Order: sequence, then structure tokens, then C-alpha cells
Amino acid sequence: MLDNGDADNSFAGLMTAEKYYHKLSKYPPFKCGDKYLDALLDGGFRMGLVHLLIGPRKENSKILLKAAVRSFLPRTERGLNAQKVVYIDGNNRFNPYCLSQFALSLNLNPKLILSKIYIARAFNWSQMVELAQVKLKEIDGIDLVLIDGLTSMFTVKNGKKESLEQKTFKDLKNAINGIKKSIEKSEPIVIISAPKHPDSLYKPVGGKILTHFGCVIIDILQKERMTEYILEQHPFIKRKKVIKWNTISEEIMAKYTKWIADDYELPHEKSKKEDEEKTTSKKSACFGKKDKKDKDNWQKVIQKTPNMGFLKELKNIQLKYKRTKTNKKVQQDKRKNLTLDYYIKNK
Repeated sequence: MLDNGDADNSFAGLMTAEKYYHKLSKYPPFKCGDKYLDALLDGGFRMGLVHLLIGPRKENSKILLKAAVRSFLPRTERGLNAQKVVYIDGNNRFNPYCLSQFALSLNLNPKLILSKIYIARAFNWSQMVELAQVKLKEIDGIDLVLIDGLTSMFTVKNGKKESLEQKTFKDLKNAINGIKKSIEKSEPIVIISAPKHPDSLYKPVGGKILTHFGCVIIDILQKERMTEYILEQHPFIKRKKVIKWNTISEEIMAKYTKWIADDYELPHEKSKKEDEEKTTSKKSACFGKKDKKDKDNWQKVIQKTPNMGFLKELKNIQLKYKRTKTNKKVQQDKRKNLTLDYYIKNK
């Protein structure tokens, strides 16, 4: 049996689970500034965990740049009250002007913030490995580590996707070991981004070596109408998904307006003869085509519209037109007052 003194010496460097829990719960989660990502993580990024973002480079860089600025907010505003932030840029997307504008929007001093962010750019894979393996662990007192595109510079020969050499994966392991030593030294919050593998929907470039290192894994999928945030792995949060619907810009609205106007004839552009012929036959409520074609055309519209609000607008126009069907003069007046260049005819 060991006495208390021997027991303390034998377990040097270890702590109880209760002490570790109180250490993590001492500080609230850190909000990165993306409300959808913060909602996915039940409040934000947490101390003691390595977070891995897998998705488009532009979206990842935007999240990391916002997180770099918000880390200087006080703890009461869900920041980190940071004194030192390290940003390793592998995608060459670091923009100090955007950081300054975002800092001003948060009533922060841009000059002071830029002086506390240590930026390092990697232009090839060997530089990225050196920064993560050697340079990162030499810095003391880091509050936040941001690595944008850790595996974005994996070698590609002759413009083709080829299998990587074994040395490349060894270098990745060395880079991860350097990040681990920095975590042991300063205990910062670590956020790493990586591009998605071209032959997979969810796996990053770097494979299992990278996913096994990350405690929290988040997939970001960009689609035509929405962006999906999927929480694939977390120590105490179950797998879930948050959807961000893309807003309809004027260009998109004009695009779909032109598409419908080109494919389908509007009622006021048709001749009287065609109108008389169509009153004798049964037609569907879509665009005055045959029944089978109408169903197919309506499905096309549903697939091509940006969101359901667009369809509701079409249905409202259809109801307005239906109410004025009995009076031809009122029909003409209503058609002139329509704000859109298309509407649905219901007979």
C-alpha cells in the first residue's frame, strides 16, 4: 500500500474527473458569431475540445475570421477575453480589412485586435507541417488556435486526384502531434478547418487521421437553396442538423421570372381564338397546358424555386386572378396592377 504522499507522486499530472468537469464548466461556451453553428453546438465552442469543420473553404474561412474577432469580447458576452490568438492560414483567405470592419461592428478597437492576432501563412504542405509541428508549440499563453485549411495543400499531380504518398500522412501525424503539445501547454480552444474529400460527401481530405484527432466534427454542406450544418460527432451532444435557408436576391428572382415567362405563355399574351378553344376543354389549374404536361411543369417550378415563400407568392397571385374571373374589365385592371410579370391562370 502507498501512503498519501506516494499516491500523490504516483499520479502526478493526472486529475480527477470531478475536477476536470468543474474546470470545463467554469467558463460558458464561446460563440463564434455564426448563429446557426452556435445553435448546433448548444451555445458554441467549448474549452478542452478540438473542433473540426469540414466544408467549403470560403464558408470555413468566414467562420474562423469571425471567431478570431469575437474571441476578444468579455466572458459576459460569450467571448474569451483573449490576449493572444494564433491564425494559421492555409487557404490564403486572411483579410485584415474584413477583420477591422467586423471589430468596429462589435465596438472593438481594430488596431488593438490586429496587434493580438498572430498570423502565419503556409504556401505549401511542408510549411504547414512546420508551422503546426514546431512553431505553434513555441508560443505561450494562447487562448485560441485557428487553422484554416490544414489539409488543403495535399499534393495533386498533373491536375488529377491521385493517391497520396505515405510520407504525406506521416507529416500530417507530426503536425497533429505539434497541435497536441500546444494544447498541453496553453489549453486553448482549437478550431481546425479542412476541405471535403472530392470522392466523399462527409470525409475530409486527410481521412481517419484527421477525424480521429477531432473531438467535435461538423460537416457544412452548401446546396442551391440552403446550407446544412451537421454535427457528426460530439462527446455529449447527439447527432443533429441545422438548416440555413439562403435568401432570395433580386438576381435570382429575375432569373425565375424570366424562366417562367419564357416557358409558359401569359394569359394576356394569348389570342382570343386560343382562349375560346380552351374554354371547351377541361384544363388543370397550372398554366393552361394539357393535364399531364401541367403536372410535370408544376413539378419543374417546385424544383427550381429557391424556397417555399416563392411558391406562396405564386398561389396568392393565382387567387387574385380567380376572384376577378367573372368580370373581364376587372380582370384587365387587376392584370395591370400585378407587381410580377407572371401569374397562374385557373379555369
